[in-house]
Amino acid sequence: MLCWQLNDTGVRQFWKPTAGHPLRDLGRTGIPADFDVCWDMTHVDLTTLYAAEPVLFDFRNRRAAQKAKFSGELFPSQQPADSLGQTFLDFFQQDKNTGQPKGIVAVDLGSLQ
Repeated sequence: MLCWQLNDTGVRQFWKPTAGHPLRDLGRTGIPADFDVCWDMTHVDLTTLYAAEPVLFDFRNRRAAQKAKFSGELFPSQQPADSLGQTFLDFFQQDKNTGQPKGIVAVDLGSLQ
């Protein structure tokens, strides 16, 4: 459902970081306990997106509203992720423990029907 809402407001792509360890982030059910993604703002009508999903713009309380609604966190890819100005897209491509590059998965929403 969220993918269609994002697509309807102009989001054409989002990125999901790969996990450092395949079992680390799994909940008791064997599925990930949560997720982090960043979405491309390039062609987005932010007014329409805000009207459809204001929680995507709520970063208070460590993004508690996003976690409650989506069981994960969604960040605008071109926005700064840290005090150095590194974007979320760049931030997601760096291992936070080692500083080494890591892979991310790109998801193309442009073909949703």
